[in-house]
Amino acid sequence: MKTYQKECGYSYGNASLQSGTCEADDGTEKPTKPTSASATDPSKICVNGTGAGVGLALNTIADYVVFDGTFYDETGGGDPSMIPAGGLTGISDVYAYHNGGTMEQLAFQLEGGVTTSMNDGLKLDFFVRYANLGKVKTSGSIIVSQTEWLSDGAGGEYEAPYDSVFHYTNWQESGTLSSLDVGVRLRLEF
Repeated sequence: MKTYQKECGYSYGNASLQSGTCEADDGTEKPTKPTSASATDPSKICVNGTGAGVGLALNTIADYVVFDGTFYDETGGGDPSMIPAGGLTGISDVYAYHNGGTMEQLAFQLEGGVTTSMNDGLKLDFFVRYANLGKVKTSGSIIVSQTEWLSDGAGGEYEAPYDSVFHYTNWQESGTLSSLDVGVRLRLEF
């Protein structure tokens, strides 16, 4: 089997131009730019090889708010008239204010693909790429504000004239930023 290098010239997103190896199983050298080819002819497939990259990612998550409009019964399933006047009967309209955060993380990308030559300079690329930008994490500070409902002592309830506010620290939320791309591209080489 005779092997020679050929410029396969592809670019996916931020990936750079790469070269690959094309193989002819008949022992003859193939021209760099074939005059005609079939997409099903395995002797016309160019393996673009693989690519890899490593770097540093500065991952930032902005401040955000989560709202929960559910009414939570705090009577334990009992009758609100059994709760003394001024006693807590329920909670609603909960807002959680999350402080964002920024982290420096190691990032990497792996990719690979194949190209097949078709008629009149058309190329069909198949590729797969995995990128991992590391983790992102909030700063760990959450402020929760909620509306409290109080018993009026006669079986009814009313909204408290205040909002109860809680501040939690060391409550971090995190996740990994990654993607897996698989695709097909048709391009014209001239």
